Amino acid sequence: MGIRSQNNPIAAYLDVFSNTGTDASAGITPGFGTPQGLTATGGVISDYTTTPGDVYRAHVFTSSGAFNVTDTTSNFGTNVEYLVVAGGGAGGQSGPGGYGGAGGGGAGGFRTNVPGHPLAAGTYPVSVTPYTVTVGAGGARYAINGNYGKGFNGGNSVFGSITSTGGGGGGGGGPSSPYGDANPGGSGGGGGYQIPAAGTAVVTTPAQGFAGGNGPGGGGSGGGGATEVGSPNPGDAGADGGDGSSIAIETSTARTYAGGGGGGGYASSNASGGSGGAGGAGNGGSGGSLATLTGGYGTSSTGGGGGGAGNTSGTTGVGGNGGSGIVVVRYQIGRATAAAKATGGAISFYNGKTIHTFTNSGTFNAPASISGVEYVLIGGGGGGNSYIGGGGGSGAFVYSNGSPETITLAATAYPVIIGAGANIGSPDNQGQSGGDTIWNGYTAGGGGGGQRNNPDTNTVGRTSTVPSGSAVGAAGGGGSGNGSEAGAAGGAPGGYAGGNGNDPSLGSGGGGGSGGAGGNAPSNVGGIGRQLPSTFRNPVSVTALGYPGPTGSVPGTNPGGDTTGKYWVAGGGGGGARRTGPQSQTGGNGGGGSGVVGGATPNNVGYDFTGAGIGVGSNHPGLSGGNAGSNSGSGGGGGRDTGDPTAGGQGGSGLLLIAYPT
Repeated sequence: MGIRSQNNPIAAYLDVFSNTGTDASAGITPGFGTPQGLTATGGVISDYTTTPGDVYRAHVFTSSGAFNVTDTTSNFGTNVEYLVVAGGGAGGQSGPGGYGGAGGGGAGGFRTNVPGHPLAAGTYPVSVTPYTVTVGAGGARYAINGNYGKGFNGGNSVFGSITSTGGGGGGGGGPSSPYGDANPGGSGGGGGYQIPAAGTAVVTTPAQGFAGGNGPGGGGSGGGGATEVGSPNPGDAGADGGDGSSIAIETSTARTYAGGGGGGGYASSNASGGSGGAGGAGNGGSGGSLATLTGGYGTSSTGGGGGGAGNTSGTTGVGGNGGSGIVVVRYQIGRATAAAKATGGAISFYNGKTIHTFTNSGTFNAPASISGVEYVLIGGGGGGNSYIGGGGGSGAFVYSNGSPETITLAATAYPVIIGAGANIGSPDNQGQSGGDTIWNGYTAGGGGGGQRNNPDTNTVGRTSTVPSGSAVGAAGGGGSGNGSEAGAAGGAPGGYAGGNGNDPSLGSGGGGGSGGAGGNAPSNVGGIGRQLPSTFRNPVSVTALGYPGPTGSVPGTNPGGDTTGKYWVAGGGGGGARRTGPQSQTGGNGGGGSGVVGGATPNNVGYDFTGAGIGVGSNHPGLSGGNAGSNSGSGGGGGRDTGDPTAGGQGGSGLLLIAYPT
């Protein structure tokens, strides 16, 4: 392949995902010839240059997959460096009585072998083989009223032989042991209010984090972090979570992972919640104030612990879910001198285009004017509702429609906000809306939350703003019960409605998708999503960007006419099922998060084709709605009917893609 224009030899030989936007503009160091490292696939592939001029390739996994080594011929050896962070533990729940705040969730286990890092392990040579990668989910909060439950542990993350253990759930704000006892994990959960209080020591080998705090006060203690013990709580205010660890491996810029969640505050004194530790952790809820009662959620792809719930008289407070984990594998592929061209997000070179992919908020920096720019913005997905709940709607899908409908960017810095997937509401509450994705004056609205099985107002998908192309917001599905509830309309402009759940015997409606409306009960299916435009379908990224979808042509949903069934995003969540007769009703398949089966085989959830993992609740497997996949913009699934209220699934976070001629 010949050298490309714009003095960019890295772009000339890297037609794969890369990162930081720093491209080589000078020659390769003599003696190495054409830069060559290992050959491997998997994850979002990031190529970047460090300060000394070493070029690294990092494979970033925010969802499970495989790191597949196909050639070990390399000028730089066969060792790889890794970061493996497990899912963070959830914060504990507080009860409605006169007790105290709950403990913060512990951070997911943190393991690395990057040289110079204080927690670095030994070398890790690889051979020609696939290496399993599992990204641990964040721990789910306790979802049943009045039981002072501790949060659930996060899921383990795995790279080959390296396993990081999920963070421990925070203790509940209960009257005595075992309600306030926290769980051990990669880092331990913080103890909740009780006499005696009990945080958790870490039990992993090798050590992957620190213990959660404990103390005799009315507030909850902080969860442990990767580098620090969670703070004990001697008083009524919630205690702080332990800090995580900073490391530069995804890009040349360091990021902090695996902070412990803050503890919740005590009701009688309106005490504040503790702060989450650095590294994506949630803050604790405040005591006595309903507006801040719920613990904060851990940030996705950080392994941060969820915040513990604050306590107030007469109302159950719920803790925050833990943040999902992350796996990053990197190795050296060349040496060059770096000169900035454009920065921001993960950068790929494909089919004559430079593509910036933002999975988290940040900044797109254009040091010079750039013309011929295409873009896709996807808002965060809405949350499914609990207890025969409607599915969440997808976030808006906004794109430029390609040439000639492109734009020119002036030389400046452009802030990027990636909409968060909606957190689930408290049991029996309305599903929440997803967050907006915002860039360059364009907004892709978040999807609407699913409706519960009581009369109330559905949440609609919000307005999306774009000068050309398609802007499609989607609403939450209608909840079952009462025989009169309809799905919400889509957000303007465009948008597809959620399905109806207007027969109380048939379950709830599916959430609207970016390509079609949600299904009416009893089908309960989520609305279809959309396929990414052809510009962004880099074959190297197929396992990391978008999700499997239907094959064949689907009119109006797949820009560019692709029929491979790949690169699909922004589908509606499936509706939850009603428990009737033999309890054989199934929840709806999701265009996003799966609805959950309401039957004797509770784990038999429907296939969800656009961006959903099956995130069933740990306390009642198969009863809680499925969570939508990271960066899918899809809606969460609705929970099923059961003797206890069940939680809806979380919406998927949003995405921003920017492309221009290389």
